[in-house]
Amino acid sequence: MLTVAQYRYINSLKLNMNKCLNIIDFGYEKYAKNTDCYFWYRKKDENSILQFIDKNVEILRNEYIKIIWEISQSNISDQKIYDYLQFREKYNLWTMSLIAEKCPIKSTEISEVIKLIALKKILKEEDYSKIILYSSNSQLINAISILSNNKKIKLEIINQNIRKIKIQRFKDALKLMVPFYFRANYFIFKRFISNLNLRKHNQQKKSIEKSILIVSYFLHIDIEKVEKKQFYSHQWKMIPDLLTEQGYNINWAHHYLNESPKITYKNTSSIVNGKHFFIEGYINFRLILMTILNFNYFYFRNLKALRISKIFKQKPGINFLLNYFRESWYSSFFGSHLANNILYTYLFEKIANEFNKSEFVLFLQENQGWEKALIASWQTESKNKIVGVAPTIIKDWDLRYFEDINVYKNLKAFDKISPNLILVNGQLSYDNLINNNYPPRKVRGVEAYRYFDSVIKKNEVNKLSSKNNKVKKILLIGEYDEDSTMSMINAVKNIKNVAHFYFRPHPGKRISKTYLNKINVISVSKKISDIFREKFDFVISAGSTSAALDAYLNNIPVIIYIKNSLLNLSPLYGKKNVIFVGSEDELRIAILNEYKKDKNKICSSTDDIFW
Repeated sequence: MLTVAQYRYINSLKLNMNKCLNIIDFGYEKYAKNTDCYFWYRKKDENSILQFIDKNVEILRNEYIKIIWEISQSNISDQKIYDYLQFREKYNLWTMSLIAEKCPIKSTEISEVIKLIALKKILKEEDYSKIILYSSNSQLINAISILSNNKKIKLEIINQNIRKIKIQRFKDALKLMVPFYFRANYFIFKRFISNLNLRKHNQQKKSIEKSILIVSYFLHIDIEKVEKKQFYSHQWKMIPDLLTEQGYNINWAHHYLNESPKITYKNTSSIVNGKHFFIEGYINFRLILMTILNFNYFYFRNLKALRISKIFKQKPGINFLLNYFRESWYSSFFGSHLANNILYTYLFEKIANEFNKSEFVLFLQENQGWEKALIASWQTESKNKIVGVAPTIIKDWDLRYFEDINVYKNLKAFDKISPNLILVNGQLSYDNLINNNYPPRKVRGVEAYRYFDSVIKKNEVNKLSSKNNKVKKILLIGEYDEDSTMSMINAVKNIKNVAHFYFRPHPGKRISKTYLNKINVISVSKKISDIFREKFDFVISAGSTSAALDAYLNNIPVIIYIKNSLLNLSPLYGKKNVIFVGSEDELRIAILNEYKKDKNKICSSTDDIFW
């Protein structure tokens, strides 16, 4: 005869045998259940996989960066991938890859990978016997099919029709048709031809006595000051002037990104403060030839050794993620990203040799592939320090700044790919690094110089408050991810007769003014602090842009628009009085609600953000 405890245990097993998890993708909302149901996208006031992620950020982040490290340790040709991709002794093409960079903006598939890791955690914590997946996304169906098979869980798929890849632009269609090999070789040739004029410009004399080198982007340049033959970068603010006051002569090495037709490399010839050079201006025929030869060497060498399916077979615990890594994998080891990284090793070797008398180097640290080439080159050519500057807050999901603990165990190898110091501007950034085992000896806290002139004076802030409660002006702020920006713009274009919409693009990503005019959105291009003096009632900001923080610090109400399938990368994530939306309907409701609000102080203190 069964005891009471045994009887209860058997009953619990029977219940678990019938326990079913429902996963709802876009377009299947009508199938949502009250219990054991997760939306595969962010949905307000509903149980979603992204809501689960928000509650388990640290655990899921650590799991992701562990996966990346484990892939780097996979064995191929009697070597680990990390060692196999060593290049010319001092460079490593693994650390320069998109996979190792882990940028959710460049590699948008990372959001989907994190969601799948979260689903795996849910399945581990709950004894589900069945999954019902409502989706037409073939990639998602494939991943969950493999995961459910790994877990020995039954899977039922309900789909109306398998969703095909949506091609919106001709260049996207071209990418699908042209193999990685030909695209990469075309990319190298294009880099050479398009930068011929910069070579002549770089022939000017550099500063040698008590000089420093700043490696930056030719973006966020103050047009009015350039017209007065003064160089002022809104990325660096007053830092160059302070260094000049200390007696330093500054040489600049810019990535040439033509932000505005009003400012080109030609403008820098007459600038009196600093010497200005362009990284692409050091490209010559020899560097291109060496890049082509080495790209072809690695391409054909990798064809057999770096087959992604072969690598993931070694990792049965993550084989369900394979298809989401393909694009970044092929670009990093067979395509234009590989070609670009090889070119950067030669470029920065030349630049480091050219400026090796500099007393130190400053660069904006975002842990991109080119930065690894800069660091390795400088450490070889000079004994002086190289210092990275985090340009804004290091956010919870800014995976570029996080590594698995095993990376830090080999500090000798880590020192080769990291600067002598990284400067951060707030407790949150500092804690995120240190709590993730980043070596404390390499981290220094500094003032948030980027925001010194962003906060409008108190007497001007008062002028922003309108006596009329009706919203008159709304500012849209774009981010670097063009798809995210366009999603935000398209969400407001159908919201008629609510307000006058103005749009400020990210300096590195222009949006057609013709299109903006067509949907009655006015384009503005002034610096952000000047724009905020024009009495905007509130701001709608796309995704991850740090310009949203400028609005917040100025006590302007902020709505953050995040594509509802993506991670929350906003610098205002977790801040009070900030509204997050992910669809046109949610945005419309948020705008209408802002009409009714009493515009009290939004940002109570900057102390929890900056030092």
